Amino acid sequence: MRTSIITIIFLWLLCTAFNCENKNCHKYIGLINNTDIDVYIKGVTIHDTSGFASLFPNPITDDTYNVKPHTKNKTGLMRRSCIESNIVNFYRVYIFDANVLATVSWSTIAKNHIVLQRYDLTKEDLQRLDWEITYPPNEAMKDVKMYPPYNPPY
Repeated sequence: MRTSIITIIFLWLLCTAFNCENKNCHKYIGLINNTDIDVYIKGVTIHDTSGFASLFPNPITDDTYNVKPHTKNKTGLMRRSCIESNIVNFYRVYIFDANVLATVSWSTIAKNHIVLQRYDLTKEDLQRLDWEITYPPNEAMKDVKMYPPYNPPY
């Protein structure tokens, strides 16, 4: 019996250390950058009406949030706990142009909401998209609340 308890505790600690996921617990959202430019991403579970500058610093200060052209980032939108348990209404994702972050002050970016894209993702959106989003948004994302609105290529 004691061995079983120790084994269960060991497995739980191991799973916690390596961010184990299951269908009811996701600890990251993958973002695929389908452009020729570097972008930075930042996600928040709370919506602050004073704007994103009060929620987090300029993401260019941490390469964790960088998504190189034509690559996928799994660390920029990662959480230590299940994302599902933190979403009340939606999970907001901001996508920024790396060049703008490097050349324009953070206060100006925040004041003027200079973003390439903003997604307001519900739990249902994330489940339907299998916890992977793209920039620019693809056809599968057309029903996600976003700014600017979805505009399919012609």
